[in-house]
Amino acid sequence: MENGELQRRVYEQLQPAYGKRYRSMIKAIDSLLVPLGVRLPQKNRDIVGGYFIWLTLPDGIEGGALVDRAREDENVVVAQVCLSRATVMGTTDSNTYLG
Repeated sequence: MENGELQRRVYEQLQPAYGKRYRSMIKAIDSLLVPLGVRLPQKNRDIVGGYFIWLTLPDGIEGGALVDRAREDENVVVAQVCLSRATVMGTTDSNTYLG
């Protein structure tokens, strides 16, 4: 660890790999979910970071049903985080979920 190998691995392998996954997910969300009314509250999506992507669901979409269906149909885990009037990434939307 003292020789910088861990930091090198993070910068050279992990960050590029997770960045690629993030950009792929954002591309899929933009092309498949945004036309259905899902919103990405992040103001600058060119910045890559973290393991989570916040989504705001359109009115009329029940988050619990979406979470269940994503898990059952696609084996995708979506954390249901309903925030009532809380600020998430610059939004105060009460219909925001973490995926």
